[in-house]
Amino acid sequence: MKLGTNQIDDWEWEIKPSVGWFDFSIKKLFNHANLIWSFTKRDLQSSHKQTILGNFWLVFQPLITTIVYTLVFANIIKVSTDGMPPLLFYLTGNMLWSFFADSMFGSLYTFRTNAHILSKVYFPRIILPLSSVLVQAYKLGINLLFFILAVLFYQFFTNWEISFNYNLLAVPFLLAFMALYALALGSFSFILTTKYKDLENIIQLSMRLYMFVTPVFYPVSLVSKDLSWAFWFNPLTAIFESFRACYSSSEFWTTELLISLGSITIFSIVALLIFRKFESKFIEVL
Repeated sequence: MKLGTNQIDDWEWEIKPSVGWFDFSIKKLFNHANLIWSFTKRDLQSSHKQTILGNFWLVFQPLITTIVYTLVFANIIKVSTDGMPPLLFYLTGNMLWSFFADSMFGSLYTFRTNAHILSKVYFPRIILPLSSVLVQAYKLGINLLFFILAVLFYQFFTNWEISFNYNLLAVPFLLAFMALYALALGSFSFILTTKYKDLENIIQLSMRLYMFVTPVFYPVSLVSKDLSWAFWFNPLTAIFESFRACYSSSEFWTTELLISLGSITIFSIVALLIFRKFESKFIEVL
């Protein structure tokens, strides 16, 4: 039966998605906690399904990368690690960077991976990148256990001593802000790439370059004073350096860290609000 124009005008109810700039509710995320857990569990189970080493890949991959970094930068190029054992220095940088980069790219590509779900049922779209970040958080947790064992080995079997202090309390906050930064950056990047496909290549290249301006395999002390401002402009610089200071005698960059966390907070709020505004439109181009 075909409805006439007058009948359509007489409708009292019209269902539309809520797409206001500030229509973002944390309560909705808690209401969908079971869905978040389901996506996270699914991705964890599928990530190492039908593999020989299984979950051992979570430790094997960063371990091999760290050994390569140690051989190349510590023994061949002889890059200073500010008195820290090279293995711990590079393990920290590799572990943190892998968490950030994998969380960012996971947030970027999760919408295309789950496009078949998005077209069938509605739920807060931010759940998908959030579950991707939680998957990487689980992997980071495994790496942190391995990292703690490495630290204890150096403490009891070498001359290097751990410099534990109250700065250790900052570790959960450092990791949380890194996760927030990756979540916001990945979600915002997806909004850009849905309209301009070639931006995806630029984003991938930018992330590779981003690694070199982040103290992953070198300390900030090696950067000249003329260029140091550019490195501190990177929010990850203070996080990486402060994380290393939590178990060594390095300086804990309090002022720089507060500026870094503040900039991450502002960027994340803006990026997530933009994502919330346009999330109802990107399903059309997936």
